[in-house]
Amino acid sequence: MGGGDEVANIGPIELVVGFLLLVLVAVAVIVVVVTLVVRHVRRRTAVAPGSALETRLAELDSLRSRGVISEREYEVARTRTLEGFTTS
Repeated sequence: MGGGDEVANIGPIELVVGFLLLVLVAVAVIVVVVTLVVRHVRRRTAVAPGSALETRLAELDSLRSRGVISEREYEVARTRTLEGFTTS
């Protein structure tokens, strides 16, 4: 009897355990990939001095002071702008 006979002697419990281990490894890989992607995205959108956030807020201030947008429009746009930027 060679090595091939041992494979045929695997029971259903061993098959289930092997399958569950395979699924666990796949889930772990997915979690690692998602974590790395999220970190990368957060780094790219982090706010730094002299950033696009400061520029956008200055634009909104200018639009409000020139009467192009109302105070309410300014507040809404400012809130949306601040929500669009994340710090990490």
